[in-house]
Amino acid sequence: MGIVVATTSMMTYGGVVATDGNVPSDLYPGGTAVDPAVYVIGETAAYTRDYGSTPLYIGYNSSSISGYSYVQLFIQNGSTVYSGDDSSVGAFWDEGHRLVRLTSASSWNVAGTLNCPDSGNDDRLEVFGGSWVTCVNLNMGGGDTGDGAMVVSNANSRVLVSGNILDGANNAYSEATIVDHALVRVDGTSLVIDKVNLDKGFLAWKGDHTSENQHFTMRGWNGTSWQDYLNTTKTYYATDAEAKLATSDPDDSFAGYDDLGGYTIYTASIPGEETVKTWSARDDFVLDANPNAEWSYGGMDGSFSNFTLGYFDGDRAWVTSGGNQTGWIWTNNHASVEYGVAPGQLALHPWYNDSVPGSGAPSLVRWTAPAFGGTGQAHVVGKFYEGDSGAVDNRVSHNSTSLWDQVTGDFDLIFDVKSGDTIDFIVYGTYSYANTPLDAFIELSYTEAITNTLVVVSEHGTPVPARGTNEVIGGSTTVCSVDSVTVAQTNYTPSGWTLVGQEPASGNTNWFELTSSTNATLTWNWKTNYWLEVSVVGSGSVDHVSDWYEKDTEQILTATPDAGWLFMGWSGAASGTNEAFVMMIEPKSITATFSDDADGDGLSNTEEATYGSDPWKSDTDGDGFDDGFEVQKGLSPTNDDSDVATYIQNHDSTFGLYPSNVVLDVAVGQILLETASGNANLNLQLEQSEDLQSWTNAGNAVEWVLPVGSEKKFFRVRSEK
Repeated sequence: MGIVVATTSMMTYGGVVATDGNVPSDLYPGGTAVDPAVYVIGETAAYTRDYGSTPLYIGYNSSSISGYSYVQLFIQNGSTVYSGDDSSVGAFWDEGHRLVRLTSASSWNVAGTLNCPDSGNDDRLEVFGGSWVTCVNLNMGGGDTGDGAMVVSNANSRVLVSGNILDGANNAYSEATIVDHALVRVDGTSLVIDKVNLDKGFLAWKGDHTSENQHFTMRGWNGTSWQDYLNTTKTYYATDAEAKLATSDPDDSFAGYDDLGGYTIYTASIPGEETVKTWSARDDFVLDANPNAEWSYGGMDGSFSNFTLGYFDGDRAWVTSGGNQTGWIWTNNHASVEYGVAPGQLALHPWYNDSVPGSGAPSLVRWTAPAFGGTGQAHVVGKFYEGDSGAVDNRVSHNSTSLWDQVTGDFDLIFDVKSGDTIDFIVYGTYSYANTPLDAFIELSYTEAITNTLVVVSEHGTPVPARGTNEVIGGSTTVCSVDSVTVAQTNYTPSGWTLVGQEPASGNTNWFELTSSTNATLTWNWKTNYWLEVSVVGSGSVDHVSDWYEKDTEQILTATPDAGWLFMGWSGAASGTNEAFVMMIEPKSITATFSDDADGDGLSNTEEATYGSDPWKSDTDGDGFDDGFEVQKGLSPTNDDSDVATYIQNHDSTFGLYPSNVVLDVAVGQILLETASGNANLNLQLEQSEDLQSWTNAGNAVEWVLPVGSEKKFFRVRSEK
């Protein structure tokens, strides 16, 4: 981490105001930023300072005093301080800088609330070297605008709060840094801090809070700065079996961490046991498998790329080409030196590559890092020996990057590796260079990753990861996604997600990247859409198109006719000729109908406008003649021509017209019935005319077929009105 703390038995300060028993309960007046006022308890040895029920103020203690104060209190050398309720690092209505630092297993016991600061600005509590601070409540951040900070570092350093940790009011900022296996423990129901910086330190909060949204921003150390929700941050609930916090350093096993059963633990160093594994290129060599666990044997081209596995030559080697120019990876299983290779040694021989004239393409032994979480450390040691052709070119590379390149010799390398990384041991040069013995040992140290659970809840779709409980490696990043689903005329679209157990708490996308820091539950949220089919009959438009519309929304549709057309109305999901209001409670269909002859009188809407007639009335002037008929006959559809109809009625015989009462009285004259085969046949045809000159059939003829015998029969035709 890089936080350095002086813990010697004697510390030297400039501007010391008082020490030990002379340190008052009100530490003021203050000094300056360059020369602060310094108070020391435990100047040369452990000292106990008991203020009883009196609060200890570091800074001014009265709102009637204002100004800047720069005060520092050092509690050291195993000293113990007791003070009353409302003790404060910082003071009323005051700016400047106050510091309280505890070192060398010292302690400060506050009988009530400890404010850090009270209402000041830029105040800091530091607890180092196995020191303790105990209080009932800890207020971080000033009551006005003051910023509060706390740093707890080193094994067995603790801040124990039997009540709550609360943030300051009025947007005051608070920050706690807990590092190097230190502990802050909170027993109350509230824990509110702006930011908590964690690097191998622990924040313990009584109860199971893993399913809650965090009340602070967790930050991890990325090597150069604090980073929000770095993938090393971790939250878990310590059951009785998990109460003792294990670390990779056995010296960190100290008393007091075995009482955290029933606490939620926040840390940025995932507890786990360190694993160390070793490999030997010579001892692990086999001829019955390639790859062989983490080892593989083969060759590359002259540019040190395009690795190709070797094949078994049927005798004792993995080879990469044939004939005298072959590349070999083999062991001498004879009792004597062979080709410059001692009995039992592993050897490599470069091979001829046409693409690199006159040179030997690399033969190599490759090691691939096994699966593990996070980053491990590889310690690679060994030697390339001179073979039967003397010294040759050799290389050790990590992920194709050369780390060591010499003409034989020893190598001793240490570097970080991740799962899947490769380490190559290479012999190259002209193909005439022969066998080069190799000893190579790899020691891999890493911490086994902790597996978290990610529970995925989704009412629809096929989410990734899958619906249900998934295991993810702590610190790893998983892409979470889900696509929309359509069933018939119903569509389900992801509207976002919520995450319980870690940050971020929610989002409005259908995918995101999740870096796992603890067990969490991911719930995909959905909205339901129904299909609205919008159709048009005639020539016009609607301001909605056929599409998906969200469930329970009201869609207001407006129809607009094209020039010369009129909107006739809606059908389907709505009716009428005004705006259509469609409530999407299910899939629906609606049709807007437009007409170029709205009244059906034979005149188009455009012609109606030309003649001045009403496009919505078939008989604009109400004279009994349709507008289209009047135009056809040379009459005006806007002038009343009912006198024409009256004249015709009064001169019906002139026009060959008869009213029904007359027609019924008109004798049809002599009608002959044709008889044939014992039947009388009568056929009547009704005709019609528009000009009384040309006549056409008005429908089909009516025919009667009546049986007749030898007896006399009479028939007549009668009409009724």
